Amino acid sequence: MTIVNKNIKNKIFDITYKSVLIIIGSFLILMFPWYIDDLIILDTRNVFYIFTTMFLGIIPSIIGSLSTLIIGIIIDGLSINILAEAFYVIIPILVGTILKHKFKKKNKFLDYFITGIVSNTLSIFTYLLIIDYSITSLDFLLFGLIYPVIYPFIVLIINGYTENEHLRKIVQENNIIIESTLNSVKYIEIYAIDVNYNYLAFNNHHRNQMKKFYDNKLIIGQNFLELVTNNKVKNRLKENLDKSLSGETNTIVIEVSEYGNKILKETYGPIRDLKGIVVGVCVYSEDVSEEYKKRAEIEYYSKYDSLTGLFNRNLFEKSIKKLNDISDISIIYFDVNGLKRVNDAFGHLAGDKLIKTVSNEITSMLSMYEAKIYRIGGDEIVSISRTLTNVDKLIKDIKDKLFNTKIFHLPISISAGHAIKKSDESFMDSLLAAEELMYVDKITNSHSIQKENIDSLIKTLHDSEVETFEHSNRVQRLSNNLGKMLNLSFKELKLLDLISKLHDIGKIGIDQEILNKPGKLNKMEFQLMKRHCEIGYQILSLVYDYSIIANDVLSHHEDFDGGGYPRGLKGEDIPLKSRIIRIVDSYDAMTSDRKYRKALTKEEALKEIEDGLGTKYDPVIGQKFILMIKKEAI
Repeated sequence: MTIVNKNIKNKIFDITYKSVLIIIGSFLILMFPWYIDDLIILDTRNVFYIFTTMFLGIIPSIIGSLSTLIIGIIIDGLSINILAEAFYVIIPILVGTILKHKFKKKNKFLDYFITGIVSNTLSIFTYLLIIDYSITSLDFLLFGLIYPVIYPFIVLIINGYTENEHLRKIVQENNIIIESTLNSVKYIEIYAIDVNYNYLAFNNHHRNQMKKFYDNKLIIGQNFLELVTNNKVKNRLKENLDKSLSGETNTIVIEVSEYGNKILKETYGPIRDLKGIVVGVCVYSEDVSEEYKKRAEIEYYSKYDSLTGLFNRNLFEKSIKKLNDISDISIIYFDVNGLKRVNDAFGHLAGDKLIKTVSNEITSMLSMYEAKIYRIGGDEIVSISRTLTNVDKLIKDIKDKLFNTKIFHLPISISAGHAIKKSDESFMDSLLAAEELMYVDKITNSHSIQKENIDSLIKTLHDSEVETFEHSNRVQRLSNNLGKMLNLSFKELKLLDLISKLHDIGKIGIDQEILNKPGKLNKMEFQLMKRHCEIGYQILSLVYDYSIIANDVLSHHEDFDGGGYPRGLKGEDIPLKSRIIRIVDSYDAMTSDRKYRKALTKEEALKEIEDGLGTKYDPVIGQKFILMIKKEAI
């Protein structure tokens, strides 16, 4: 509604000010008459109203002329011939309207000349019908011949000026639009040169790039090639510009080391005049480095595994059809043992490191055989090569090398199976045969390998932490004595010994800076330290011989009232052997020197145990433990 009202107000204002101009013009004509002689006055309002109708519009002309007539009546009274004056106004306005809307022929001079004769004839004829006046030869000459001849020149001059002004505005507006359009493209250089390589136009981005690389301030008419100081770039540009000047449109994608190894997409198009002659070249230069980088990444990851750099499963599946037609090829199917447990115990970054270490070693050992190696699953790697000799020794060498390459103090273990594809077999059948042999290898050897892994971890932990080794021995002795007081069976006592020995094995996965910190741990460090229970559980779950105690190790920091970790178990939901270790572990920790405090006396430690009965510690087991320590002290 507001926009409509505003448009109406603008239109009213436009009509009003044009009408006022016409009124002022009419009075100026009347105030300064053109005397032909002492008796004859040339009333040029006739011409004036035609002009105003043509160039200012019919409505302002009618309002202006009638207002002039009314004002004249008010000033002179009824002494003037109102009817003659009215016709003298109406006829020019009609003629001006016809000229504005109807005459659009090529011969405008003739149109305006005829219009002048008709206009003057009608005006004079009408005037004579109303008033008594006799036409002289001078009137005929002026109104019938001279005036109609002068009139077209005046109209054409005004028309020409108006049209030129209109065209000038159109050109100016078009130039602004073109310049705005060029500069709206912020990341593409656009410039045009003539046949002599001089600038015809350029956008801001091109100006900025030339300033950046050549420290030039551009102006229209400058020679573009003279501004390019790098000869290699200049020769490339000139070659492509010359192609376009010969009429050829060409697009190139090129890596430009001079601009920081950017990839540019340049399009050169000839500029032609109305006759089709090439008068210049328009160049579009776009930095497509990111686009091509992403395209290269997409192409890379369609073939390669992002973690290891091996060929991926997608390419493997595409290769199967071709492999069906090839005979006598060796297939080795590898599987990384315990990847899930490593992920669970040490985190996925550790699992990633394990996979990369295995893939790098397999690639290194098989490189001389020109093998194609694919990662076809999370922990599965397949090697395809020409027929190999002494494959068993090759696989053993790979296993031994990996076993001696430890990750988080764990020897790396893999299983492997080998098959040879014959001409009468499909590739998938041979692959399945290699996979079955890999599973046989895993079942046969995994038990001993995993036990070796745990034993290696225990040795590593005790070698690196003498304090941990001594602590485990003391906990083992005290736990065994307490177990006997609780009437545990021989088997349970042996398991308790094993738990005592391995309850801190998860610390192998904790950062050494946290383990060896001289002061108390902060909140975040303590949260990380608490993870050693879960890490120990994951490690021990790997081996059947130790999996039976994994849950006890997991729970050895649970509190009797449910306030412990990692699961917040309560009361007898906590395994019995874990409750025993909880008390003994705490007592030994309190009575041993730490980097951040001195050891408590036995009496002080027992007081702490007693105060924690029913909250941290099982009250029944705790009472027996206190009694046992007091007896030992006697």
